[in-house]
Amino acid sequence: MHDTYYVVAHFHYVLSLGAVFGLFSGFYYWFDRITGYNYIEDLGQIHFWSTIVSVNLTFFPMHFLGLAGMPRRIPDYPDAYYSFNLIASYGSVLTLISVFFFFYIVYIALAKIKHEECFFFENCRSISLFFFVKFFRKILEKYFSFF
Repeated sequence: MHDTYYVVAHFHYVLSLGAVFGLFSGFYYWFDRITGYNYIEDLGQIHFWSTIVSVNLTFFPMHFLGLAGMPRRIPDYPDAYYSFNLIASYGSVLTLISVFFFFYIVYIALAKIKHEECFFFENCRSISLFFFVKFFRKILEKYFSFF
């Protein structure tokens, strides 16, 4: 298991995700105390659960890749590792979407947009989730070939 993807997956689970979720929880706890604005807690919970699912979808298959013997630091890999790498790639795209959703939550809170005004697509005055998703879908289609 030395110098395999198992090491990469374990490192990111233990160190990176522990720090990232600590930062997110600290941000959500201190945001209204520091800024005086409240965020929509339902959207914060959606962000939390989407991030949990997406990072597990990213790093959990890497454990299997490491157990199958896939080495670290290779530019190309055999076709036997394709399916787990594809699952991990989808998970990383979902993680990116979750991060952008976090910025959307912060924008709504700082712009003082009420929950009722912006939760449904046709009622949002400033920026809506529909246009947010549409914009990032175009970016993903442009730079990622598997969409």
